[in-house]
Amino acid sequence: MDRKKLFKKIEGSVKSLDGLPESMEKAGFDGKDIKLVGYIISGSRSELYEAVSADDAAVSESAASRISEELSLDRNVVKSLVRDMREAVRGPEKTHEAKPDRSAVQVKNAGNNSFVGGSGFVFKPMPTVRSAYYLAKYVGDEAEVRIPEKILIGRMEGTVTAIGENAFRRTPEESVVLPETVTSIGTAAFEGCANLKAVNVPAGTEFIGAGAFRDCPKLESIKLGKGCARYISDPRGIIYSADGRSLLHAPGAITGGVEIPPETEKIADSAFWGCTRIETVSIPEGVKSIGTSAFAKCSGLRSITLPASLESLGDYAFGECDSLESISAAPGSGRFSSSGGALYSGDGKTLIRVPGGVSGSFSVPEGVETIEKAAFSDCGSLKSVAMGSVTEIGDDAFHGCTSLESAELGPKIVSVGKYAFMGCSSLRSIFLPDSTEKIGTWAFGECHSLAEASIPGTLETNMTSFPETARIVRRRGHGPRARRMRHPGQH
Repeated sequence: MDRKKLFKKIEGSVKSLDGLPESMEKAGFDGKDIKLVGYIISGSRSELYEAVSADDAAVSESAASRISEELSLDRNVVKSLVRDMREAVRGPEKTHEAKPDRSAVQVKNAGNNSFVGGSGFVFKPMPTVRSAYYLAKYVGDEAEVRIPEKILIGRMEGTVTAIGENAFRRTPEESVVLPETVTSIGTAAFEGCANLKAVNVPAGTEFIGAGAFRDCPKLESIKLGKGCARYISDPRGIIYSADGRSLLHAPGAITGGVEIPPETEKIADSAFWGCTRIETVSIPEGVKSIGTSAFAKCSGLRSITLPASLESLGDYAFGECDSLESISAAPGSGRFSSSGGALYSGDGKTLIRVPGGVSGSFSVPEGVETIEKAAFSDCGSLKSVAMGSVTEIGDDAFHGCTSLESAELGPKIVSVGKYAFMGCSSLRSIFLPDSTEKIGTWAFGECHSLAEASIPGTLETNMTSFPETARIVRRRGHGPRARRMRHPGQH
């Protein structure tokens, strides 16, 4: 029986690929075809899904080519199989329409050294390379985006060699095909692409900026071109430096547990940002640094243990991890210590981070002198905190603690950082002790329920330190005597 007709009989399995080999066997397929499909699904499932389901035939052909390369299969055999599967679920390919040459697009000068053309592309010239251009911005709305290798400016020709910073930020595409001419992908190039499922990284890529694929929740894998010299990837699509020492980018749709390889020494900035479906991460001994926002918004993560080898931990490394219940330092760590699920400096004098899942009351242990930057940020269930021996509260320390009703500052407080309590919308009153010498801008900004703040009479504040609606009580000298002054915004 014709293979196309057989595929049509099991159309549902072809669309999803779920149980496809078994369905093929029941439908009476040739054993070679069943074995071939099973082999492809086991090794390149995402590429096969893309090849069968893509609206654009060129995207389908590209995926089929990747399958043949990755699995060392005959390209014509793979293309023939894909063609029959596509026809079963999509009908015959339209051949009467001439397909445009996607390797080059005509553009026009839009001023400000910008050139627009194609389906929403904005290009700009590379500052140091003649006849080379980078994609500065994508403003289209296509599901599948194929970036050209060249642009045509009248009779002149330029080569597309880079994707600029934020070029696709928060755009709607589902897949992006980069030309082999691209050697650089800028910082946050694809940040916030909520629908992005697949992207290829050409073999000649020499630079991928921090957070290039940050906050892409549907991104299943990041595919590297065969023979890429600068980067390597594992079977789950996580990208590493070529020597394996730096973990750089994890696809946002990665699930379950992640076991980081033993040769890893660095987890880069934003590496796991927004990987909401990971539940556990095993960080091996040997990792020396974890970058800024490395695990931010990993809302499924419940606990983390930091190795004794760790030397530095970036700001917001575990920011907005709502389910995180404990952060532990491994025995033998000189830089870090842990107690009650919270992370401290090795000498216990600095509170570095409280897990985002903390709830109810929290008492900072005696002997802690500094609350580190963003230490409690976005702890949405925290209701009260006491800081008996603390002298310094860092920037953003309690930023976004929306349930915080009571903050008891001890008698040794000297400074309160910028945005320290910003967005603590349940906080009703605050008492800054006489020891307070400095308060940062917007320290209590957007604290909409803050009715009264009692502060030393000599403390210098500015218009943004407190909400305009708050009553400011400036105390004269020490003790119970006080005089009340209106906030500059009160009438």
